[in-house]
Amino acid sequence: MVIDCGGILDISLVSQWYEQAQSALQAGSPIQLKADELQRVDAAGLQAILCLFHAARQRDIPIAWEGQSPALQQAATLTGLNAQLGIA
Repeated sequence: MVIDCGGILDISLVSQWYEQAQSALQAGSPIQLKADELQRVDAAGLQAILCLFHAARQRDIPIAWEGQSPALQQAATLTGLNAQLGIA
């Protein structure tokens, strides 16, 4: 299942995005995160993505990136979450 992060993933949109994530987890099929168009992500957005990664791993659901924007890569690096999120 593909989860599109859209152009913005911040505190105002996290609950809506996480509903999609929960549906993907419940489906139990491999998850692809599409984040190539993500222009702005804040700490809440990164935390939601990290929670999804942890939940998928606990349930043995494969999760991978379909695309990563420079904004996502920079935010993950600045917060030290790049390794946990599998971001180069």
